[in-house]
Amino acid sequence: MDNSCKLNKINDIQLLKDRIYQNIKSSIIELHLYPGEHLTEQRLADGLGVSKSPIREALQRLEQNGLVHYCSPTMLVH
Repeated sequence: MDNSCKLNKINDIQLLKDRIYQNIKSSIIELHLYPGEHLTEQRLADGLGVSKSPIREALQRLEQNGLVHYCSPTMLVH
């Protein structure tokens, strides 16, 4: 009996956190999110239909890249 798994290889995979990062980054660059606008994890999660964990990771990356900055308890668009 052959117990090997026969699955098709996934060639183009992008992690959810990376897709969310790109989505928010594009929204900032295209001014769909305005400079000075408050961004909360919950608002973004609700808007994108995802949990807050990948939102949090994307916001940390956006902050490292200077597109947002932390202003307790929200992030602000630069």
